[in-house]
Amino acid sequence: MKQMHLSSIGSRHSPTIATKTVLLLSGSMTIMGSVMVAPVIPQIIAHFSGNEGAALLVQLAITGPALAISVFSPLAGMLADVVGRKRLLVLATFFYAFLGAAPTLIQHLPWLVATRVLFGVAEAVVMTCVMTLIGEYWQGSQRLGVINLQVITIGLIGTALYLLGGWVGEDEWRNPFLLYLVPILLIPLMKRFLFEPERPYTGKHPSSQVQHALKWKPLLSGYSAIFFGMILAFVVPIQSPFLLMSLGIHSTLDFAALSAWSLFISLAGSLIWPYMLRHLGVAVTHGVTFILFSGAIWLMCRADSYQAMLVAVTLHGVACGIFPPNAMAPVMASLTDQTRAKGMGCFTSLLYFGQFLSPVLVAILVRLNTDLRAGLNALAIISVFYAAAWIAAAVMARFSSSIHQQLGL
Repeated sequence: MKQMHLSSIGSRHSPTIATKTVLLLSGSMTIMGSVMVAPVIPQIIAHFSGNEGAALLVQLAITGPALAISVFSPLAGMLADVVGRKRLLVLATFFYAFLGAAPTLIQHLPWLVATRVLFGVAEAVVMTCVMTLIGEYWQGSQRLGVINLQVITIGLIGTALYLLGGWVGEDEWRNPFLLYLVPILLIPLMKRFLFEPERPYTGKHPSSQVQHALKWKPLLSGYSAIFFGMILAFVVPIQSPFLLMSLGIHSTLDFAALSAWSLFISLAGSLIWPYMLRHLGVAVTHGVTFILFSGAIWLMCRADSYQAMLVAVTLHGVACGIFPPNAMAPVMASLTDQTRAKGMGCFTSLLYFGQFLSPVLVAILVRLNTDLRAGLNALAIISVFYAAAWIAAAVMARFSSSIHQQLGL
């Protein structure tokens, strides 16, 4: 087994506990981009209120990184094939820290937006390299375990960063951006404990081999799940403050606590995911997860108190812990050595495009359905149909397999 594992990554190295720890921490950097700044958005808007179009530009500063990640991630995968995963990860981490902290010195809002977009490019490279290395360092059940640990680590670190960002930004909105300098501490650890897997095929025309080896069905279904799942996952951090304000709750600390709780409770979903995968399979697990999403959003729309909202967000958080590893695992297993970096780049692209599109889709549904609650109800109904499609696909696959066995095919 060990020989097979080493040959699969094509290297004399073998990942150690230190290797795993560095990768998990490196992958958790990506949660910093979306959670640390969120609590100080009202302060940023107030600071630049004198600028023309300040509200729109501030929103671009917050959502711009997600769009940049979505656009650049496939290119990051190609670049990783040329430069090398480890070298590119180290370089991207440096620019991630530098560009992340830059707003502490920037005085003009357009430059702030531009810096945040470039920060998104660096984040795309970091996430693509980390996921590619996880796919190349480990195989089978070991890989599933590392994927699940990554989701758990992101949940823990994300919860801490969300609260920390709100605390350090209470008096000055620029303070949370200084926390982006912390990943620089990971660079010497990356150089020490990570290694570059040797890719076994170096020919100039591998396309026919790659197309024959790729498993397109699980690949595309995983892409679909991560895209739609992220649309639903970002309902809580983006839409819950508006729902709370409609209940007369205006405390930014209450907003931050609700989103932080959603991140923290996602750990429960991550812990039950291996059990669900083992007993239900990928498709049925997706079906159950998107039913949970639908129920959570339905409850959010009917919540008449902070406590009721907390119940809905708890259900939503559990779903958020299940769907990322359930989407990522079959995608990693479907990719070949030659396509892994580009394939994970596309996965990262769809993940963040779903994040970027979430408020846009809700805004469209709101316009079609007169108010926020009606729009979110429509999204919950769409989620039910999506869940039903996954469950129907699983039933049809099992029925087809049973028929083949009876016919001896």
